[in-house]
Amino acid sequence: CAKQKVKGKKGARVAVEKKSLAQRQLFRSQTCLPIDVNDQMDMDYDSDDDVDDEWQLAQAEGLMDEFEDVTVKEKAFMKLWNRFVHRHAILADFQVSVACTTFAKHFGLELCRQGLRDELLFHMFALWDFNLVDQSHIRTCLGIVDKCAQEVAQSSTGKPPASTSTSHATSASSAAP
Repeated sequence: CAKQKVKGKKGARVAVEKKSLAQRQLFRSQTCLPIDVNDQMDMDYDSDDDVDDEWQLAQAEGLMDEFEDVTVKEKAFMKLWNRFVHRHAILADFQVSVACTTFAKHFGLELCRQGLRDELLFHMFALWDFNLVDQSHIRTCLGIVDKCAQEVAQSSTGKPPASTSTSHATSASSAAP
């Protein structure tokens, strides 16, 4: 240990004891737990590598649940979207359209099961308002979710669902004179 004199807060000289690294008590930056510098296994492990952000997501979802002017479906959709964005970081505007397509592919079935297609559409419109997606991306994402909806309907009834475009065409042609 070496003692060295340095200036304190008020300019007075204070003796400071400098310790070698092996003599210092070190602490983990994330958990604030002490590190045993004599234990090689303890030195190999670094808590900075641990990422436990699940509590942040849970807290954000809890805060979202407190909103009273938002429907349950809107909350459910935003929870799915926020979890997705948290795991698939969107770093620039040009990545939003790709992220939306990826979101639709990953969560299409879940969106259909929970009846959240309209919430996806409203979200896509909000993104369109900010010029983050264009109409082709909106159509692509809704097409993916609609395809998932057909798969859900087909699996629940055991037969393929009737196409909505042919049913509209039939009703329009029967109404014509």
